[in-house]
Amino acid sequence: MVGRSSHHVSRRSKAASVAVLVIMAMLSVALMPALQVVADNAPPVAKISSPEDGSEFLVGEMIIFDGSQSEDEDPNNLTYEWDFGGQVVSGKDKAVVQRAFNSPGDVLVLLRVIDVGARNNTAFINIHIIALNSPPVAIITSPEEGERFLSGKSITVDGRESFDPDGGPLVYRWETNGAFTSNEPLFNILHLSIGQYNITLFVFDQIGAEDHATVNITVEVNVPPTLSAGTVEPVTGPHDLPGGFNLSITYQDDDGDAPEDIRVKVGLPGSLVAYQMLPADPNDTDHRGGSRYFATVSLGPGEHSFVFTCRDPFYSCATALYDGPVVYMIQEVPSPSLGAVAIVNWTEVGTVAIRAMPMPGPGPTGTVVISSTVRMSIDQGAWSDARLRLAYSTD
Repeated sequence: MVGRSSHHVSRRSKAASVAVLVIMAMLSVALMPALQVVADNAPPVAKISSPEDGSEFLVGEMIIFDGSQSEDEDPNNLTYEWDFGGQVVSGKDKAVVQRAFNSPGDVLVLLRVIDVGARNNTAFINIHIIALNSPPVAIITSPEEGERFLSGKSITVDGRESFDPDGGPLVYRWETNGAFTSNEPLFNILHLSIGQYNITLFVFDQIGAEDHATVNITVEVNVPPTLSAGTVEPVTGPHDLPGGFNLSITYQDDDGDAPEDIRVKVGLPGSLVAYQMLPADPNDTDHRGGSRYFATVSLGPGEHSFVFTCRDPFYSCATALYDGPVVYMIQEVPSPSLGAVAIVNWTEVGTVAIRAMPMPGPGPTGTVVISSTVRMSIDQGAWSDARLRLAYSTD
């Protein structure tokens, strides 16, 4: 009995194995078309059409990444997987995505496209993220606004203090009355004819941001100033005159230029001393009509002379020479007897000896005054009424 049973089981196992083989054969035939389709499917091709490789963008700028031109036999079933330096965005609706970057630097962007058969392809680009740009600043240090120049003279043009807040290099462009002049930060303009000019400096930074500055200048023929009507008050006076001697002059400039410098040089021959002159009326700015300038000085004894000098903004000079004033000494000496000789100091180095002879007629008791109404004789030296007053008095 045991042997027959074992033989029966063996026959049933063989029948089951045959059935499995038949089923597998039938499944292979049924799945053959599908396997053939999978085997014949080509992988997709990833393409990044925007932005271009090597493109530059500012920090925070929104960038559009476009992979919609990627190719596949069934593009509607592609999955798009973007990798932005380790940050991944994926999905079938991610053919076009937007992204901004908050830090400067280089970013490697990868696009992997995956088809329904799990086949994939990858494309990549590098982009550069740069810091937010500050526009440059144009500065003209020479010439100055409103400056005036003589025709035929060179004009120094200087924009070297212009700068880029981001620290980058600058490109320069100068224009004079709208016409190109130079690309140098510092240069000279020569031989501008008489007229009005605007000089404009354009500066550009490395990404094209721009700033400009303009100054207006005048080129003209200069008319030198003139000095006239020089005076000194008083024309004669003592060496200790309270307040000193007042010297004044009229400055006139047909161009209307204020004097850059106006002085009076006064003193004894060979020893003139210069004094700065001031406007008599600080509110008088009509130099075409003439403006008065003055200086008050203290002078020692002697026959002085004085000369006025000035220059306008173009360094044209004018001078005017005058004689005077005469500065004398006043001395009171004990009264000698009439006819005696008195020794006194006067306006020149040395002494003069004089003998006073009162005119006939009554006079003040005990006092003889030597003046223009007194006859006198001079024993030595030279003298005139304007140079000396000598008073004799008694204690």
